[in-house]
Amino acid sequence: MMTTALLLIDIQNDYFDGGKCPLVGMDVAAKHSVNLLDAFRESSLPVIHVRHEFLDTETAFFSAGSEGALIHPLLAPAQGEPVVVKHQINSFKGTPLVDLLEERGVKNVVIAGAMTYMCVDAVTRAAADLGYVCSVAHDACATMDVEFEGVKVEAAQVHAAVMAALDFAFAEVRSTQVLIEEVLLINAVKKASERWKSAFNAGNAAGCAAEYESNAVMQAKPFGVYTGADEVRGFWEKLIADGFSDVEYIDPVITVLDHQQAVITSGWKMNKAGGVIHKELWVLQEDGSAKLREDDFEAQ
Repeated sequence: MMTTALLLIDIQNDYFDGGKCPLVGMDVAAKHSVNLLDAFRESSLPVIHVRHEFLDTETAFFSAGSEGALIHPLLAPAQGEPVVVKHQINSFKGTPLVDLLEERGVKNVVIAGAMTYMCVDAVTRAAADLGYVCSVAHDACATMDVEFEGVKVEAAQVHAAVMAALDFAFAEVRSTQVLIEEVLLINAVKKASERWKSAFNAGNAAGCAAEYESNAVMQAKPFGVYTGADEVRGFWEKLIADGFSDVEYIDPVITVLDHQQAVITSGWKMNKAGGVIHKELWVLQEDGSAKLREDDFEAQ
């Protein structure tokens, strides 16, 4: 499945009260970032921390080797979570960030951190240009008041202008809560899909049917339409009895419809057939699991 990674950008001591460059609303942004981090860790999704160091030791903040250049303890990296050290505004420039994402099979990135109008803006635009699907947690980012040619702009307006531009052309800009709901939904869908595949490859038709809602509808072209768990189970029983096994998905894509529904589209192959999944509609259940409501696939 397409993997989503969390990029935490420059959540460093100097940006907090008492640091050399405190930002407006940094404490709130950090708390939202912690919530995102917890969700990604709970879902076993990759997390990459980025921190900035200026090589000039006389710089105003983030001096190399200083306490202020360290990641804030609230967002301390866990074991196995890489830390990218950058010296430029763009987190990709002169760093191994692309390699780290590719090694983890990442296609989607969720971005949080600071500053909104500098490093968050730069990494989002660069990631989009590199082909990543980007989401930005707007309430997990912070910035500062700025001034240009005598025009003073408060941080809230700076933040809003940048987020509006990113949302227009480079990313889906969402609240932390919405993004967490999407992460948990995607994780539930991936787990349920893997359970279905494992059951089929083990010859367990009942296990396959268990991943469908009781009134699910399956359209299996050219075989027919099957409604309800009993008919769905019967279809898989026959297919397994006929010697079909070893199913694999080819380039699957998960598309989130809302905080409770997501669709998988994919190619597929098995030992005696192949085809296309036009639509697997997975719906979040009360217990946090996901089940299939609609299954539309074709054997070719």
